[in-house]
Amino acid sequence: YQRLLREVPVSRVLLGCTLASAAFGSVQLVLATHANRALGVPDSWLALGDDAVLTALSELAHMPVLVLAARLCPAGVEGTLFATLMSVYNAGGTVGGELGAALTSALGVGTDGDFTRLPQLLLLCSGAKLLPLPFLAVLDRTIEPSSAAGGEEDAALPAQPAVRYDEAGATAEPAQQLGEPARPAAT
Repeated sequence: YQRLLREVPVSRVLLGCTLASAAFGSVQLVLATHANRALGVPDSWLALGDDAVLTALSELAHMPVLVLAARLCPAGVEGTLFATLMSVYNAGGTVGGELGAALTSALGVGTDGDFTRLPQLLLLCSGAKLLPLPFLAVLDRTIEPSSAAGGEEDAALPAQPAVRYDEAGATAEPAQQLGEPARPAAT
């Protein structure tokens, strides 16, 4: 990510990962209809291959969100922000799993061993991955292009002084910033 996608806007990375995820998620449709067998491709290749690709795409989409959060986070609350972000990700996964289970039940997939509507379920699930795409426009409007690219443009963001804590956990004076002359010690 650091070498290849650092200069790419966050919304473009998320768009690419979402579109690729929807496309690779459709591989399950090929597996469910057994169209791969006509091409001589074993089921295990598709089952393992698309899972590995979808996991990699998920991690790739996660990186710009973490970088953006670190850039915009005020000093002293980094841990809280990260914990909140992980909680939102986990809650989203739980809600998505429950909605998927409800949709599976509503379509009757797997009831009494009947999987005839599995292709429709897989199509709906792949299509649902595209639902967040309109919200990328909101991301573009709320983040300055210079702050999404990183590098020297980060100077436009307000500098947060580092905070030091003494042994009792009390806040001391802001820590010396790089390039500043040393401050005389208080007597």
